[in-house]
Order: sequence, then structure tokens, then C-alpha cells
Amino acid sequence: MALTAPNERASSRRVRCLATAALLGALTAALGPLALPVEPVPITFQTFCVALAALLLPAPWAAGSMALYVALGAAGLPVFSKGQAGLSIIVGPTGGYLAGFVIAAGLGALVRTGLRQVGARRVVADTGAGIVLMTVVYGVGTVWLARSLHLSLSQAAAAGVVPFVLGDAVKVGVAILIAEAVRKAGVRL
Repeated sequence: MALTAPNERASSRRVRCLATAALLGALTAALGPLALPVEPVPITFQTFCVALAALLLPAPWAAGSMALYVALGAAGLPVFSKGQAGLSIIVGPTGGYLAGFVIAAGLGALVRTGLRQVGARRVVADTGAGIVLMTVVYGVGTVWLARSLHLSLSQAAAAGVVPFVLGDAVKVGVAILIAEAVRKAGVRL
């Protein structure tokens, strides 16, 4: 068995992270347009992808995968909910959720890593990451929605959080199961 030099291992890890981040950004772009047309915030699979990124990648790569997704939409590709695209969506009422995806993916990954470093079991670390990332998405999205539509925070939360909590909990739970299956398959990032 040949020994791998530390630089080769680090390079190989970067390539795996880059490929996974690109794949998750592309998955988000593919699933993003699939939306139930609820107003003012549609129901999408984007949060599922944010959770996968946070659970499978180191923080910078997780945030980068969601930044790639947002950049694709900003560049005009129809990857946002209901096939929308462009800067008008990013600065529109739901733009806070898009910004929240980037922040949440990175912060969720940091929480997961931190909890594992202090000895938490994987399911606890993954659940903690899921709770934090959804809190960030909801927080940033709600504040932005409130400001954009001139709503109170409670009105924005009623429109942009309450209808989604149960579905997002299920999406995060499925992401946790998939991340665990990927780890059990021996995939290491």
C-alpha cells in the first residue's frame, strides 16, 4: 500500500469538496424551480439542499455551494423558485431567504463540526446544525420580508415561517438520513 503525502491528501480533499460543493449547488439549482406557489414565500426543496450542504461539507465549502446557486440565479439562469432569475429576485421580498441559505449552510456546518469536536454524537451534531441553519434562514428571510413588504416581524413570520416549519423539519430530517448514509458508505470530505 503506497503512502500518500500530506499535500496530496489535502489536494485530494479540496478536489472532493469542490466537486461536492458544485454538485450541491447544481442540485439546488435543479430543485429550486420546483415550488408550490404559496405567496409571498413559495414552498421549495431549497432548504433540503442547504441542509445537505451543511451536513456534508466543511463550512466554507457549504456556504460556497449555496453562493454558487445564488450566483447562477443572479446571472439569469432560471434556478430560483418558480423558474425565476435575476437580481430583482435577490433584492425582492424573498431575497433574504437566498442570502440566508449562504449564511445558514456555512454556520450549520460550523455548528456540526463544533459539536462533533466536543464529543457529540453525529445525530446530535446534525440535528443541532439543522436547527441552527433553519433559524438563520428564517431569521434573515423574515427580517428581509418584513422590510420589503412593510410588514411587522410577526406578520412576516406568519407568512414566511409558520407555514414552513413542519415541512422544513421533514426536509432537514431527510437530509440527516442521507448525510448519514453517505458517511456510512465511506465518503469522506
